[in-house]
Amino acid sequence: MNDDRFHWDDARLLQSPCPRCLHKHRNAATCAAFPNGIPPEILNGRHDHRTPYPGDKGILFEEL
Repeated sequence: MNDDRFHWDDARLLQSPCPRCLHKHRNAATCAAFPNGIPPEILNGRHDHRTPYPGDKGILFEEL
C-alpha cells in the first residue's frame, strides 16, 4: 500500500506536521496557506513548511 502521508528519506520516516499546525482546517487536507488543498510534498513530509513553498501566501507552519 502506498501512503502519501509518509515518506522514507535516507532511512528516516518523514511525517507531515500538518495536524499540529495552527493554520490547518479541521477534518480536511486544507489550510489557510492552501485553501484548495495542501500540496502532497508538504503532506508527506518531503517539504518542511517552516520554509516557503510556492503559493503559500507567506503563511508557514506554526505549532499549535
